[in-house]
Amino acid sequence: MRNIFLLGFMGSGKSVIGEKLSRKLEREFIDMDRVIEERESMKISEIFAQYGEDYFRRKEGELLREIGGKGNAVVSTGGGIVMAEKNWKILKEGVTIYLKISPEEAWKRLEKVEDRPLLLQKDRKQFICNLLRTRQPYYEKADFTVLNEGRRVEEVIEEIARIIRHAGN
Repeated sequence: MRNIFLLGFMGSGKSVIGEKLSRKLEREFIDMDRVIEERESMKISEIFAQYGEDYFRRKEGELLREIGGKGNAVVSTGGGIVMAEKNWKILKEGVTIYLKISPEEAWKRLEKVEDRPLLLQKDRKQFICNLLRTRQPYYEKADFTVLNEGRRVEEVIEEIARIIRHAGN
C-alpha cells in the first residue's frame, strides 16, 4: 500500500490527524519532525538556530526518501516540504492530502506558539499570511484537499478514510 502524506501549513493538524488516522487505518504513523528531532537529539528550533534552515531541509529530504521506500504509512510532513520540487517525486508516489486552513485560522492556532523557529518574527500575523500565501500553490498540488477548520477531528479523519478507500489504497 502506498504512503499517505499529510501536507499543510504549521498548525493545520497534520500530527494530530495523522496519528489518529493511522490507528483507524491500521498503518504505521511517522511524524517527520519528531523523527528528525530524535535523530538529531534536539528540537527543530535548536536545529534551525544551530545549523540553519537549509540543514533542516536537507535532513527532511533524506528522511522523505527513506520513508518513500517503505510504504503503508501515514506521514505527517513538515509544512515546508512542498517547496522543494525534488520532494514531489517521492510525495506523488503516495497519496497526498492537503489539510487546508485559512490564514486567520493559522494565526489563531499559532498566535502563542513559541517553539516554531519560522514564527519568531516581529509581525507574526503578517508573516503567517505571507508564508501561507507563498506555499498555497504548492499545497494545492496535492491529490486531495480536506478542510480542517471548524470541524471535529473525527469528521476530518472520516473524510480522509473515505478518500483513501475510494482511491483504492
